Amino acid sequence: MAIVAWQNLPAWLLFSLASMVLVGTADLLFRRATLSRFTPSSFMVLHSWFFGPTALAWAAATGSLEWSAASLWGLLAGALTFVSSYSFLRSLQAMRAQVSVNAPIYRLNLVVTAILAIAFLGEKFTWAKTAGLLLAGTAVLLLSETSRRSLGSRPGGVGWALLAMAVFGLIHLLYKIAVMSGAPPALLIFWQFASFTVIAISYANWVEGGLRLTRAIWVHAPICGILNSSGRILLAWALQSGEASTAVPIAQMSFVFTFLLAAPLFREPVTGRKAAGLLAAVLAVAAFYW
Repeated sequence: MAIVAWQNLPAWLLFSLASMVLVGTADLLFRRATLSRFTPSSFMVLHSWFFGPTALAWAAATGSLEWSAASLWGLLAGALTFVSSYSFLRSLQAMRAQVSVNAPIYRLNLVVTAILAIAFLGEKFTWAKTAGLLLAGTAVLLLSETSRRSLGSRPGGVGWALLAMAVFGLIHLLYKIAVMSGAPPALLIFWQFASFTVIAISYANWVEGGLRLTRAIWVHAPICGILNSSGRILLAWALQSGEASTAVPIAQMSFVFTFLLAAPLFREPVTGRKAAGLLAAVLAVAAFYW
């Protein structure tokens, strides 16, 4: 019975759900890595070395290595990905940073994507999506400050997480534009890697004094690169048949895994306010799919 139910689900939804699981796991590994000190750009460089080959492997396996000018949208996506990834890592390295707070805020980039897709791609504007936007905004407010009484209990790095959220929301819009123009998803992600890795290496050399590949980076960055690359490709596949304002919100529900596992793994506090924020975020995703 359950198998029949899964078979009846649209392909874009299955791809979005698979992306959700992979990216949620990567977020937890990001936080585990930041418990050890390292320079963000060095982490991103090694991350990209596994991100790119994974995309090429997907392209070869699916027979999508054919040239397409539309895949060059990936170059712009790569530049924006550097800004978004750097901001997210900085948010997790901040004093009092909590992955159960910053990751959900980061993954609520679905709000930015939904607004842009409705405004510029002509996607349907419904009351359900309006409710989703309001719930997502409520979730950000609840998660960004766990207590009104004490500034000392305010999670760190929220500003960086909000910046990462805004930029990543724009990246998803570029994905949708690219696949609408005929870009093979895996090749699109490969060009994203090409741009991203050049920027990351340049930044590491010119700003952070060269690559510093610590043990924490070697342990975590490769698997994060593989998970994130695969998750992005699956999301791009979802966008081939699903709307950006629905497929992206489902994929970004990865913060549920992050929240539920962060408390036992990293001993992060679970408060009523954070639980309410998570509930609002889940309801926001449900509203977008409705």
